[in-house]
Amino acid sequence: MNTSKNVYNLQRFLDAQHAVVQSIEDVAADLLSFYPEILPEVKETTAVYLLIGTERGFCGDFNHALLKNLESTLQAHSVGKPMLVVVGRKLYNLLVTDARMVAATNGASVVEEVPDLLSQAVSELMTIQEKHDGLTVYCLYHDAEEVIVL
Repeated sequence: MNTSKNVYNLQRFLDAQHAVVQSIEDVAADLLSFYPEILPEVKETTAVYLLIGTERGFCGDFNHALLKNLESTLQAHSVGKPMLVVVGRKLYNLLVTDARMVAATNGASVVEEVPDLLSQAVSELMTIQEKHDGLTVYCLYHDAEEVIVL
């Protein structure tokens, strides 16, 4: 297996995804600047944290750092009973007894698995949404510079 080629392919994939997200955010901001009344009335929602961890655990304290950031975020911002959706087997193993975890899925080992993983995560979120009026979804993950992003 050619690791440098996989890293290169993953970086290209991530760069393209970041560009798409930035375009969507720009268009949404532009639309809302002209039509702010289209935003729905704010209601109380259920907080769901999508945690993107590791599948195989070859990243040192990656998952532990993610959980530490989650706990500090929850102490500072969370209201009510947050739910956790966990991606990655090694992260799941750290949270297996945590009552806040409502869903879990395996992580991606190679870039080709990412589309299926995203579909599974969206499916889990849709299942949760069926049981609650509204969700506010937060995602915690490590970015390319090894910084935890919320």
